[in-house]
Amino acid sequence: MSLSPSFYKFWMSRNLIRLSVMMFYIYFMWTIVEKFNSIFLVSLIPTLSLLGYFLVALPEGYLLDKVNRTYVIFGSSIINFAIYAVLLINSSLIAVYLVDLLASVFSLISADAFHTYVKDAVESNELGKAISYSVIGRSSSEIGGSLIGGLSAAYFQSFFPWIILIISAISVIISLPEKVKRKIDLRPSVKYRTVLSVIRPIAFFIVLIMIINGLFISIDVLASGFFHLVLHSTALFYTLFILGFSVGSLVGGIIGERIANKLFGAKFTFLAFVSLSIGFFAIVLIDKAIFEPVITFLMGLEVSIADIPLMAFFTRIIPTRVLGRVNSILNIFINGSSPVMASVFGGLSNLLSVSDIFIVVGTLTFLVSIPAYFSIKRIFKMREEDMEKILQKEQTKEKG
Repeated sequence: MSLSPSFYKFWMSRNLIRLSVMMFYIYFMWTIVEKFNSIFLVSLIPTLSLLGYFLVALPEGYLLDKVNRTYVIFGSSIINFAIYAVLLINSSLIAVYLVDLLASVFSLISADAFHTYVKDAVESNELGKAISYSVIGRSSSEIGGSLIGGLSAAYFQSFFPWIILIISAISVIISLPEKVKRKIDLRPSVKYRTVLSVIRPIAFFIVLIMIINGLFISIDVLASGFFHLVLHSTALFYTLFILGFSVGSLVGGIIGERIANKLFGAKFTFLAFVSLSIGFFAIVLIDKAIFEPVITFLMGLEVSIADIPLMAFFTRIIPTRVLGRVNSILNIFINGSSPVMASVFGGLSNLLSVSDIFIVVGTLTFLVSIPAYFSIKRIFKMREEDMEKILQKEQTKEKG
């Protein structure tokens, strides 16, 4: 059974928004370090890009459970277009940070809307395929964004605002909303306090993902400084380094649907975490710019293969009527580690060398692999029926 044309339509719109965000990241993280020689100023890009999301995540999750989710995707595309238009008239550091803050908020809202829309548009037995396509789309947009952003920074900076605006406009055109199969439940029957009960059984795993996500932001924050200040390389090799992770994710997405479910489990997760820690060490030990993209390629491949069955699993077990709110709460915790750790890495760059920070990150990743083994082993036994029972039990308590 193939996925519906509507799925591909909103999948494409979502990926174009992600493409524009990645372009923005790569372009300004290089131009800022090139102009100011400051990793701290670079670290503010990922910090601000997620900070604003916390202000809207909870009401956004409620909205996603109550309205047609394709309207949210469409609205996010329109607002992103308007935000990027600011770059045509003002590209000062303050303006860049403001655009970064606002555009990233609506990019994340679009991601949440698409993630919850998938359960409306795809049959349960096709979720693995849909998630695999999502990973492929995410990786492809990151590759395209890295290339366009990096090449723009290196060769045609004056055209960058127009390129990002054109891509945003295409996203708006593609994302015209449609009716959905899901019957919208307008009853205010499930409160956020009740939704938290669904998260408690997987809370420890969320903490682990928070840690890993926070550590991975080090690649974005430190890469420009590592290549510019340590390796004394050009924007081209910096772009290839960032690109390597996305290409690895793309390959993992392509093969993930076929092999990820067979590999998924506590043992494979442990090995994936250990491999990632080795990757951080290798970035420092292999100090040749030409070989660095190979390391990030392998890291992206490992993350992608491990991520596909896990994403499909969580989408499958969370009841549809609270999926939007659960997803928003999860993203607050998971994405919240990124701006915090981005600031930490930016501050540490004033005390430690970039190489030393990568060694610290590799060590922490290895330490996280041990509790990850036991967490995955327990959580993967859960089913949607278990989550629905938890919800009903909490609602009964409220009425009593």
